[in-house]
Amino acid sequence: MRKMKGILSVFLGLILFVGYAPAQTIYPGFPEKFDTEIEKDDYKDAELQFTTGPWRLKGVKLVTNKWGIDVEDDGTKGLMFQGNSTRLFVAEMKFDLPEGASRVTVKASSAGKDASCKWVLQASTDGGKKWKRVSNEVLTDNKAAREETFKVNFKAPVRFRILKLGLGNDKEDSSIRNGRLVIDNFTVYKK
Repeated sequence: MRKMKGILSVFLGLILFVGYAPAQTIYPGFPEKFDTEIEKDDYKDAELQFTTGPWRLKGVKLVTNKWGIDVEDDGTKGLMFQGNSTRLFVAEMKFDLPEGASRVTVKASSAGKDASCKWVLQASTDGGKKWKRVSNEVLTDNKAAREETFKVNFKAPVRFRILKLGLGNDKEDSSIRNGRLVIDNFTVYKK
């Protein structure tokens, strides 16, 4: 009987050990809610300081829930990417995360009554000199913010950016779907 209890204890211990997956840790300052006292209500290229560090915004402005845009209702802001253009627009980290990354999540929606839009998540492991796509094209056609999750595998310092695709103007071609993209709660998990 004692031998049976010992075998059972070892067996249960192995099940617990094999089934154990360490919790992924979110980097300090994340999720980035793009909250700032700064007002940026235009799409001009700018570098802004947020909780996590400096971000470059190109073709992107800050928006709040009071504008009827679906961002967090905790008083923080979100980012809105310009639509109806052939140009690419970007929200880009200007800093590295030193311990790599295992996962990225972001809440995304298309703005107001806009058409859907497409975007990708990119990463850089050389301080932002070269960027590599780490997601397929994401089609965002939902009006309420929905969390998108990307599994990544970076063991060295890394930074990320969201690149909104420039698909054209629906006023010139009604078949084009290139509305404004809204993002919030950008979160990166350590490796």
